[in-house]
Amino acid sequence: MWQPPPMPVPASAPWGLAISEGDFEKLKTGLEPLDQEDKWRYKATSDEGNDTVTIHIIRVGMGHELYSIVIKTDNSGNGSKINTIETIDWSQDQGGNPISEALAKKHVVVLSRCNLECDFEAAPDYDSEDFFDELAANIVHNINGINVVPFGVAKIAWDMDHQDVPGGPQYSSRFPERLQGYVFTFSYF
Repeated sequence: MWQPPPMPVPASAPWGLAISEGDFEKLKTGLEPLDQEDKWRYKATSDEGNDTVTIHIIRVGMGHELYSIVIKTDNSGNGSKINTIETIDWSQDQGGNPISEALAKKHVVVLSRCNLECDFEAAPDYDSEDFFDELAANIVHNINGINVVPFGVAKIAWDMDHQDVPGGPQYSSRFPERLQGYVFTFSYF
C-alpha cells in the first residue's frame, strides 16, 4: 500500500469545512506531476473503517508531504451527501517559513483552487498572490547572530515597497530599507 512521504514538524487541527461533491471528486482523483514544472502531487487514501478519505498534498521537488486533509462523507436520509473536511495536518516549518493553522488552511484552499480547479465555496475568497500572511519584517530568524529572511517572503516585501511608485513599479537591485543587511534564504513556494 502507498505510504505518504514524511511530514516535517507536523501539527494537526480540526477544520469543519463543507465541500461540494464535485470538489471531493477532484480531490480524490488527485494530481500527478507530468514534468518538472509541476510542483504538487495530490494523492488520496481511504480508511474504510472510519468512512474517511485522506488527501495528501506533497511538494514534489522536496519530497515532503506539507498538508493532508481528512474528509468524511455523511449520507443524509434524503439521498444527498455532505462532505466535510474534518481535520488538517500540516508542516509548521516550510523552508524557514513558519506556518500557522490559519495559513495552512489558506494554503490548502489556494493550492486546490489553482491546481485542481476546486471551488471550496464555503471558504473565503483568497487572492492567490497573498500566499503568506506576514510581512518579511515579521519573519526574521536570527541564526548565530545573522538575521535571515526567507527569500520568497523578502520578494513579497520588495514588491510591496515598489508597487505604488508613480509610473508603475521601478525594478532595481536595491532591497527595501527594512531588509538591508539581512541574509536571504530560498523558499520553495
